[in-house]
Amino acid sequence: MRKVKEDCLTLDINQLMRSYWSDLHISWEGSLKWKRGDSIRLTLQEGMAKLLFSLRDKEVEQSITVVKAQCYFGGCRYYFMCPSCNNRRYKLIQGGHGFYCRECYRIPYYSQQCDEADGLATKRQRIESKLMDNSIRRRTHTVTALIKELMAVEDKLDEICLRRFGTRMF
Repeated sequence: MRKVKEDCLTLDINQLMRSYWSDLHISWEGSLKWKRGDSIRLTLQEGMAKLLFSLRDKEVEQSITVVKAQCYFGGCRYYFMCPSCNNRRYKLIQGGHGFYCRECYRIPYYSQQCDEADGLATKRQRIESKLMDNSIRRRTHTVTALIKELMAVEDKLDEICLRRFGTRMF
């Protein structure tokens, strides 16, 4: 299977605005660290994000424009301008040359590459993790709906196993 979006480092403007920046006109400097250990230095100055990171044992510096767009019913949204296609994007991913949008790298989502059984197994894991969440346990109607959805996914997985192997999963 080729590289998918979920395997790439992602720079999310919404997460950055919530966690670190409050306005584009405020200067900010710091570092970001991902769960798998990768990190970058990031500086925001006057609507320009400057990134400093390692790529194939070489220090790379990249500048990305950050723009603010007014919403129709008040408020505003922030976007990165993809350095390659110059389109507004919420997320940029690190592919092979720096941070660009997923479309410029032509990297698909996992769900676009997996077969039906893998997609259902992923869906089952997502539902099971929601059921384990303590905040959801008090809402009976939500738990009931999730259990029904989980049972439907299990039935579909059983059908796939019967077609492929002539036996049920469990």
